[in-house]
Amino acid sequence: MFLHLPTFFRALRSTFSRRHFHPQHALWTAGLMLSFLGLRTTVLVFRGLDHIIFRAFRRQEVKSPVYIIGNPRSGTTFLHRLLSLDSRFTSMALYQSIFPSVALYRLLSTARAADRAVGSPLERLTRRLSQRAFGGWTGIHRTRLSEPEEDEQLFVYSMLTPVVTLLFPFFDELGHVGYVDRMSSKTRKRLMADYLGSLRRHLFAEGGNKTLLVKNTAVTGRLEATIIAMPEVRFIHMIRHPYDTVASLLSMYTVTWRRLAPQAVESIETYRALADLFCDYYRSRLQILEAVPSSRVVDVRFDDLVRDPERTVRRIYEALDLDMSGEFTNLLEDATRRSRGYQSHHRYTLEDFGMTRAEIYDRLADVFETYGFDRDPSVDEGSPAFGGTEVSARQ
Repeated sequence: MFLHLPTFFRALRSTFSRRHFHPQHALWTAGLMLSFLGLRTTVLVFRGLDHIIFRAFRRQEVKSPVYIIGNPRSGTTFLHRLLSLDSRFTSMALYQSIFPSVALYRLLSTARAADRAVGSPLERLTRRLSQRAFGGWTGIHRTRLSEPEEDEQLFVYSMLTPVVTLLFPFFDELGHVGYVDRMSSKTRKRLMADYLGSLRRHLFAEGGNKTLLVKNTAVTGRLEATIIAMPEVRFIHMIRHPYDTVASLLSMYTVTWRRLAPQAVESIETYRALADLFCDYYRSRLQILEAVPSSRVVDVRFDDLVRDPERTVRRIYEALDLDMSGEFTNLLEDATRRSRGYQSHHRYTLEDFGMTRAEIYDRLADVFETYGFDRDPSVDEGSPAFGGTEVSARQ
């Protein structure tokens, strides 16, 4: 498993530097990094066993995977969980991205069966621990170990992901983690080879005949490397107004920073650096996806998905030339019916984080023009801030 040692040591040096030191953050860093190294070592050992016990995984193909991408808070999770109801797809659950090894999959499956035979005490304990670990995101992003989730944990093991800024909010020192595509060819190749090894393991463990479905909102900084590694990859690109996604993202990070890195909550510069990164992602995706054949990219507006999920999914399937089975149709209808009337109680404004709409607009004026975003939407924060358009394949 690839670990980018320069990033690892830079993060630790920054933590204990005079500029960034905070006792609460230092304690969390010490505990979490010891756990990280222990977990990483365990996974590394079991991945080695895969090459002995399950060698056939190396021949597993990753055919025409479907990636749901877009900025965080743009509807990717909702769409991912709808499409995961289709049995043609397989997605990693959170625990599978934490333990990316066929041998570990099998071991955990055996342990789960044994646990159920004695009344599921371990399952209840795991559920309580999960709720405690992710409880701060209640109402923002539902997170469960056994549910389909982003596969970004695979990149956490390398330290080359913007997710590491949840613990190390030092953008001056670690800004490179958001853009793997700008790193050396050697680093990109090692990282993606490791990633493909994880995907092959997952597909092999799931029977080898399913289509990989991935939801990832941090992929933009390595989007070019992803396309090179998987030339047949297809994208569902979720689009939501920057005023909403940036404010919501900052709110989400604040929950974690208050516990792990309280010095970040007191720094407007840190909030602005995070906002800058994900604003840049809008333009970067726009430029990269323009070069992808139109038959493999579908743009989806957030408010269309929220307004009519079933119709939106049907149009996605049409654009990607996918058939909808009767079973999936029934599951989709049931899921969309249950989702009606849901209203998030997660409220946020850019001003809460020392920023203004004008700043976002000035940074993304060309993106506003391309997508037809309203510069001054007369809606509440947290609601769709632009006029809806149909889901469509790129022209």
